[in-house]
Amino acid sequence: MEEDAYEWEDVAVGSLNWIATHHNAYIIPQSLPKFHPRFDDALERILVADSNNVVVVTSDGAMTIHMSVLRRRWVDKMGLSVASRIVFVDAVSRPTLLKLMASGVFKAALDTFPVGGGITSIEMAMCGISLVTWPGAQSVIKTSKAVLEEVGGECGQACCVAGSLDEYVEMAVKAANNINGDGEPCKADGGKLFEEGARAAVVSEWRQMITRLAAA
Repeated sequence: MEEDAYEWEDVAVGSLNWIATHHNAYIIPQSLPKFHPRFDDALERILVADSNNVVVVTSDGAMTIHMSVLRRRWVDKMGLSVASRIVFVDAVSRPTLLKLMASGVFKAALDTFPVGGGITSIEMAMCGISLVTWPGAQSVIKTSKAVLEEVGGECGQACCVAGSLDEYVEMAVKAANNINGDGEPCKADGGKLFEEGARAAVVSEWRQMITRLAAA
């Protein structure tokens, strides 16, 4: 059974690498119930902005009903040609997914709304991937904004925290082309988390950050 699981993971990782090589690939590593109809407009506009844009959605493989409902909803709203560029990928372990995000396979990550990411937002920021969020549209869980404010830097709050749907789409499209809000290339270094010499320092730094966030 374990051998089959590893074989499937190898296939999934190979698929992700192929997608990323041939497209501008966005990642949304959120549970499927977070894909509220209000988020559909953002997805559609990002995909329509560039025919080479693809959105990768992670799934644990058990939520088949949710996947079917989302597929039907997206096809009805966007049309098959656009909705077909939203790809479900499962059977990838969390450590493997984190390493892929840190390696630069994905151009950017998209934070869902009205319910945003929590732990996943911290993970994505640790991996150095550009995370686009719109806290004003989120009724609960605004971790992404807090994380980006804490991290700061060249790919921090200014180029990734949107104030409107238009800004969200614009920032996402720019992030996929490695352009920040000022028109300069984004320079996030996701690889540092996995460098042996930096691991202890990074873990310590993020523990301190989480403590400050919890106390805020």
